[in-house]
Amino acid sequence: MRLERRLAKLETTRDARPDPNATANFAALAATLDRLAARKAAGDETAQAEIQALALAGNPSAAQAFALSVLTRKHGAGGNDH
Repeated sequence: MRLERRLAKLETTRDARPDPNATANFAALAATLDRLAARKAAGDETAQAEIQALALAGNPSAAQAFALSVLTRKHGAGGNDH
């Protein structure tokens, strides 16, 4: 019975360990966002669009909503002013 308890404990802690790839990706994302924030603070007008693109990359429905809002702003409320 001790072995089974030990194995069960190891199984639960195995998933709790950080994934090195996820940690590296998070650090890279944080560094990118820091650079974009600095550019935005310095007046770079394209930085905000890049920040939004990064935010939407992991959320397709939000990306679709954002694209629709851009089209609506660009082409009027109907989205098809030509």
